[in-house]
Amino acid sequence: MPRGLQTKRTVRPYPRPPFWLLAPNFYVLAAAATAATFFLVWGALQDGLDEAPWIKAGVSASVVLAAAVILRELIFRDLRERIETARQLERNLRAVAPVAKRQRSTKLSLKQNAILLHQIRQKSDAAKVLGRLSAAHREVFDLCEEYLRVVHRELPGIGVGSPRLVPLQKGKTAAQGLGRFHLLKWAEIETQTLMGRAAERQNAADKLTILEEASAVLDTALARFPSEAALIESSDAVREVMTTVRVAEIVESAARASFDGEWEYALEQYRDALFAIDRQRPFGNEMKHAVEHIEAEIERITILKESGK
Repeated sequence: MPRGLQTKRTVRPYPRPPFWLLAPNFYVLAAAATAATFFLVWGALQDGLDEAPWIKAGVSASVVLAAAVILRELIFRDLRERIETARQLERNLRAVAPVAKRQRSTKLSLKQNAILLHQIRQKSDAAKVLGRLSAAHREVFDLCEEYLRVVHRELPGIGVGSPRLVPLQKGKTAAQGLGRFHLLKWAEIETQTLMGRAAERQNAADKLTILEEASAVLDTALARFPSEAALIESSDAVREVMTTVRVAEIVESAARASFDGEWEYALEQYRDALFAIDRQRPFGNEMKHAVEHIEAEIERITILKESGK
């Protein structure tokens, strides 16, 4: 009995506008601010020589009210659009057709195949609504992989003249293309997000932990597409950054030891740094400069050590 693509009936909550976005609440506050402005200006002008303070107070209050309305529209227009976009995504996801029911037949029927492909395409379209939502792209990839497992199981038993052969082959090609697109998009978004988080950290250990997560994401994608140039390049870049962080920490420790006159420990640390860099080969110009600096420090410390200073 063919197994359909498994989907969880989970409700993805879309962003709900906070209470202060609601028009009635906002305009009550705006009216209160307007009234307060009117009475404050009126009270201030009554002590002067103005014969009609209520006119200027009214104008001031009107300006405050108009500014409040305009400000609300400018600030919250973009937020409303994002909320509506998220709601549209939720509606799209809920509209996805349910998995084809189990049939007594051991074959994947043309109807079942069409349902599964339709489901994948709808999920793909929904994921593209919010392009930076990595989880949605990963979900589409997982659906494609599940579909491909079903098709790979079915194809060997299909005869050349079977009406199921061409639709399943076309479905296989479509699922492979969509799966590749969404996995690469997932890896790209996740890696960029993690690299950004790592750049914000000051502590080397925290940086390395996050960078290792980014490396694991790329390794997952490379396990499926090992020849993908973009993934290989990104993986190498992340690993070089990891090496840079490790080397910087080691060199800093060596510099402190050198300053304190702990020559042996400083030399040991600098050699560890060279070993870490050597494991990263081939490396870029930044690492080459680091190697030159470390070798110069080793030579300097060796001379100081031999001279007894």
